[in-house]
Amino acid sequence: MKKLNQRGFSVGQVLLGILVLGVIGGVGYYVYASNQKKSSTEQQPATSTVNQPAEQQEGAVSQTNQADYFVVEGWNVKFKKGELTNSPEYEIVNDNIMYLSTTTYRETSGGECKANGSTGYVARGKAGYDYQKDYNGISGTPIENYTYTYEDEATGKTVVVKPRKAGDYYYIWIGPQAACFDPMNTKMSEALKGYQQALRAFVATAEEL
Repeated sequence: MKKLNQRGFSVGQVLLGILVLGVIGGVGYYVYASNQKKSSTEQQPATSTVNQPAEQQEGAVSQTNQADYFVVEGWNVKFKKGELTNSPEYEIVNDNIMYLSTTTYRETSGGECKANGSTGYVARGKAGYDYQKDYNGISGTPIENYTYTYEDEATGKTVVVKPRKAGDYYYIWIGPQAACFDPMNTKMSEALKGYQQALRAFVATAEEL
């Protein structure tokens, strides 16, 4: 009787195949892991380099913006500098009144007008505060409702000025004292027009610190 040919894999061959596959898989995983680590290492410095200049630039912008403001520590408020207010001077009279002057105005007008009571003044107050009564004894309108008008020298249009609210307070530029205005002095009168307009714009930029 003839024996049939039996085809198949012996136990040894199966084990050998598993071993070969294991070696191939191990080598593949090692190569993959090495590539991932190398890629991660190369990308990390690039991210750090991009972020660092951005942070430095942000700090520089912040410092530049801060230099554009004039700070009144006693009132915890700052104002944005303008054409005639690059070097303002002030004297706080009380919690709600401040004298304000600029060296630019004095140089232009030829007058003294320092921040010592001879300049114009800024008033501030919380809702309901009557600065007129506090300053000159004459009752007026609560500061948040107070407005005044003037004619813009450049455009000829009438401008309505309202108080500027910053934090809990309202701020408003009132006007010059008589000592800073001489109608017979053309130079001072012309300088005063620009001075008043610039300081109205100056006070309108009030921001709480």
